[in-house]
Amino acid sequence: MALALRDRERNDTMQPAGVHPTGTIEVYSAGCVLCQDTLALLTQAAQGRSSQVVERRVADTSVPGLRALPAIAFLDAVVFEGRPSPEQARALVKREELDRRVLAHAIPNSEAMQRFA
Repeated sequence: MALALRDRERNDTMQPAGVHPTGTIEVYSAGCVLCQDTLALLTQAAQGRSSQVVERRVADTSVPGLRALPAIAFLDAVVFEGRPSPEQARALVKREELDRRVLAHAIPNSEAMQRFA
C-alpha cells in the first residue's frame, strides 16, 4: 500500500521535459520598432498571469520554423508571425497557459505512461 501511494505521488508530480509551472513565451526579434511593440503587447497581456515573456534576438532567420520577424513561440513551436493585436496577444498568452497545462497532465497521466510507471 505504501509503495503504491509513493508511486502515485511520484507520477502526480512528474512533468515532461520543457514544461514548467511558469511558462515562457519567446518573441524572436530583430530589435526593430515592430518587434519591440510586439514584445510590449505580450508583456502587458502576460501581467498577472503564469507566463513570462522573453526576447530572443536573432541575426538571421535560421531558427527552425521561423519565416518572419517578429515571431512568437512557446513549447518549442512558432505559433504567430508578425505583430499581434491586443486581443490576439491576450489569446496567445491564454493559449500558452492552456497548452502547458494540458501537456503537463496529458503525458504523465496517459495510459502509456502509467504502464511504465
